[in-house]
Amino acid sequence: MSQAFANIEIAMLIELRQLLDEKRYSDVIAKTAVVAADGNFSSGNADIVRLLSMRGTALFQLSRHEEALAVVQNALAKIKGTDENLLIAELQSTACRCMVELGRVNEAERAYRDLIATYRRVDNTIGVIRSLNRLSRIHFIKGQYAKSIDHLLEAMDYARAINDSKWKAMITGNLGTILNLSGEFHRALEYLAESLELNLAQGDSVNVSRTLLSQAFAQMYLHNFSEAAAELN
Repeated sequence: MSQAFANIEIAMLIELRQLLDEKRYSDVIAKTAVVAADGNFSSGNADIVRLLSMRGTALFQLSRHEEALAVVQNALAKIKGTDENLLIAELQSTACRCMVELGRVNEAERAYRDLIATYRRVDNTIGVIRSLNRLSRIHFIKGQYAKSIDHLLEAMDYARAINDSKWKAMITGNLGTILNLSGEFHRALEYLAESLELNLAQGDSVNVSRTLLSQAFAQMYLHNFSEAAAELN
């Protein structure tokens, strides 16, 4: 690897992170092109892997999923076996999302299990919750509603343990949606009622509307048409 990129300056990493925050993904890709093209760096060089992780994120956001997956998998191979667990989790997360977008859901399922294990190692509860929620979505896509529900219930245990209202609202809403589709309407309404209360408390009008629609769906199947009409109104 060229001497110019033997060590990545911290200022460059900060700049790239700011560009990501500003959604200037094309700029991130342009600024990381030389390092990515070289690829000949020593294993365990965490700063270069951080740069490649941000490149992978930018490629993903621009829907260049094949390229993004190749970048982060290469970076993962270089950082594997180190104690850079948060960086490993960042790369694994991007890889998982790419696999889902590419329709490689079986690979994504296995990758998400690895990601959850990484988050547990560093005691990152939000990461565990987010990953369980996404793993649930994979089973939802595959029509495996029971497994999808199990992952959401596990995520809910974590969300309640840290009393995170945002995640509790999202997970109970997702549970209600899946239980509706599996025909468990009474159980769906229990979770949707909790989701509605949490979303109202947060002033989240969009998710309040979504929850009311899901409640109306359940009420119609239960022939509770007055309740359904009230919720639709």
